[in-house]
Amino acid sequence: MALNRQFPPLGDKERAMKTRLSLYRHLAEVDEVIPFLKDNGLDLEIMLLDSEYMRQTSIEDATELGARLLDEGISVSVHLPVYGLQPGCRDSVIRAVSAGTLLKGLVLAGALGARSATMHSGLHPFVPPKFVPSEMATFAEAIKPVLAIAEELEIDLAVENTHEKSPELFTGLVDWSESDRLGFCWDPAHSHCFGEVEDLEWLEPLSKRLKVVHMSDNRGDRDSHLALGEGNVPWKAIIKGLIEKGVDVPWVLELKPEEALVTFEWLKRARLDEFFELPA
Repeated sequence: MALNRQFPPLGDKERAMKTRLSLYRHLAEVDEVIPFLKDNGLDLEIMLLDSEYMRQTSIEDATELGARLLDEGISVSVHLPVYGLQPGCRDSVIRAVSAGTLLKGLVLAGALGARSATMHSGLHPFVPPKFVPSEMATFAEAIKPVLAIAEELEIDLAVENTHEKSPELFTGLVDWSESDRLGFCWDPAHSHCFGEVEDLEWLEPLSKRLKVVHMSDNRGDRDSHLALGEGNVPWKAIIKGLIEKGVDVPWVLELKPEEALVTFEWLKRARLDEFFELPA
């Protein structure tokens, strides 16, 4: 299944260069956002959140789009479907549908030439504590075939924190596997408004197997996807902490293009432009 055409690994010289940011857009919006990406030196995370996109897009069309993005110098990552999926559900039918949908998304990600694919655990935040270990074990078993395809396609599979209260619970979703392809997508905006520990307490445990960082801001009351600097997520400390760890992953702005422009200016004012490749 040799569909993946990701960029070659970065060498020491390239690692010393500034990091390119990515912007997230739905698959149907990719063509219209390409000029904005090129003008601002951005890569792209393609959102397949609704599995309807997969029914409307053939492997041939995805391969053609991936080739066009590659020609434009735009590196691709993908967000797999999330709506209604529960890979760790105790209901075997829901488990099977969830795993099958994720597998189809991964194949499409391979055709697009994606470097990484982000998924949600689907663990309900109100699951009674006594059931959490069994659901985590079921989740691990359910995504083994998904991980096998990710390894075959050479795509990093990143499990994103959503409503988890602490990193200890979240890291258990990944620590069962020794695969270098399985890791975390850290969304500090999620841990800021849904977590019950200090924001920076997530940094150390997640940085060890970090595959993707999602970037937006909020004021701690809801996941409002504000431009960086418009909320109170401690982004300056988070960015510096992760850079010091030497992470080399997609940094994805989960923002509209106009909010991305506001974020660029905040990054400059915060003197974080030394780390990121930003438009003049």
